[in-house]
Amino acid sequence: MRYFADAIVKYVTDEVEKSPDLILRFVLPSYPAELLLTIGEQLEEELTRMSKKMQADIGFEYGIAYGLGEKWASGTESERRVFEEIKRRGWYNETDNLTSLRHITKQPDQYCLVVLFAGYDDIRDQSSLKDFFPSRPTYNMGDMYRKKL
Repeated sequence: MRYFADAIVKYVTDEVEKSPDLILRFVLPSYPAELLLTIGEQLEEELTRMSKKMQADIGFEYGIAYGLGEKWASGTESERRVFEEIKRRGWYNETDNLTSLRHITKQPDQYCLVVLFAGYDDIRDQSSLKDFFPSRPTYNMGDMYRKKL
């Protein structure tokens, strides 16, 4: 799983380097809790490093689907432990709606903004995903290709 997390983080950071002034939205399927935590930790660390190197703020917002968290809450001890860490970091979408992630805006002083949403398989209201895929570039990391919808 570590190599897969590394590949996703590298893909995102490569896109960040060439995307000043954009909001980059990445969508992940319902991967295991440990993998999604690792991706979030590595990405947060790498974006912080990039911000310091570039002397520019790179925003990062991460939301993990409510339904996926419910599964983990009643899952194995390991899933519950990792889920607690995800919640502690503020990455769990406790409100069960995507509005905050859909409508987030880049601050004027930010180089770019990375919005990562994980768990699209576990969204109860699948029609709300259409709103998450506006007519700007969105990266579906489940398929590892760029989608323009």
